[in-house]
Amino acid sequence: MVTVIDDPVFLTEPLVRSDNWYLDPGQHIGVFGCEHAPELPKPEGVVPHYLPGTNPFLREVSEWYGLPYEATRGGAETLYPEYRLKLNSYKAPPKCDRYCTCTTLFDCQLR
Repeated sequence: MVTVIDDPVFLTEPLVRSDNWYLDPGQHIGVFGCEHAPELPKPEGVVPHYLPGTNPFLREVSEWYGLPYEATRGGAETLYPEYRLKLNSYKAPPKCDRYCTCTTLFDCQLR
């Protein structure tokens, strides 16, 4: 199944997602079955949000992985290998110190 979202207001290029489906007559649910649970301790009807310019977590991913902030917020332009040519002053961290060997949900640990 392929889904294409073309939204020029919020996306700089079409968003294409694909997924594979297969028949499972026994309907086996994987390790992570669905269970309803409240995710935030907020009163019903409250929508968590940050006003423009007040989100304290925007730089979190760039700081975790040692990436330039602009590369994590640049949209489609920063997805392609050609963007590396624009990172002249970027120097990769000498060693990985967070999520270095994370390959599954069970071996990811914060350091």
